[in-house]
Amino acid sequence: MGVTTHEILKLPALKGAKVIAGAAALDKIVGSVSVLEYSQPTMVQNEILQHINFNHDEIVLTAFASIKNDITAQCRNIDLLATAGEIGIILFYVGLIVPTIDPRVIATAEQHDFLLLCMPKNEPNITYSSVITEIMFAVFNDQVANPNFAPLLIKKISTMPDYQQNMDMVLRLISDRIHASLALLNDRDKVVVAQNWPQTNHLNWTKLRQLMNRKRQTIPDLIQFDLDKAKSKLLIYKEQGNLNHIAQEQAIETVQIGLNLWGDLNTTPNLADLLETIIQNEPQKQF
Repeated sequence: MGVTTHEILKLPALKGAKVIAGAAALDKIVGSVSVLEYSQPTMVQNEILQHINFNHDEIVLTAFASIKNDITAQCRNIDLLATAGEIGIILFYVGLIVPTIDPRVIATAEQHDFLLLCMPKNEPNITYSSVITEIMFAVFNDQVANPNFAPLLIKKISTMPDYQQNMDMVLRLISDRIHASLALLNDRDKVVVAQNWPQTNHLNWTKLRQLMNRKRQTIPDLIQFDLDKAKSKLLIYKEQGNLNHIAQEQAIETVQIGLNLWGDLNTTPNLADLLETIIQNEPQKQF
């Protein structure tokens, strides 16, 4: 089902937090939390942001400490984060660091439907760690209670900009969900899309595949699935822990739906099937 931004406002650590802008984003699903440390709008910040893969489910904590008196820079950060796909900002220590939230900042957030939450003002005892812990604990509990994640991921991708509706994003979201690396192979056993967990991990998928074929035996932590679409294959490599049967099924289901909707960049997705997948919550009808 997913934890919405409206639901995280009910958490004890966010007691007293107020919605300042972007109320339209209160129904968005939160999947992760990040901290904005480098808020100076410079070439360095731009370089950092360009190398981050945003999944459109992240909320950012910040105090705008380094730009506390620079309204233009605060607005610029909101522009950048909203364009990248972040859900919103939780602003800490207003009255202690940032004197007040400027109307221009509020207007910028509203322009993007970008959620702007303000933690209790003039309160030095609130901490990032308590907010991060409670949000991620809520996300974890939701994932345990709702292991069938295929409809949620497909719905999330379908709301992204067109250029992000592709198999690269499908594998990225699955990878983040199951904490495993994935690769999609075509009918010639060539890797066409891959996502590694963590993203800094470097896997030689071709070598792993060749090793599996040469030895004709399984490799620990590497699972192969044959897919219906164009004789393609899905490889999942999980280095720590076991991938349970439900997670395997959901990963395959999500990839199958993704291939039907976005597997060919030269075709238009079947919108009727997409709506049925999301509304009826019956992804198996895609096959």
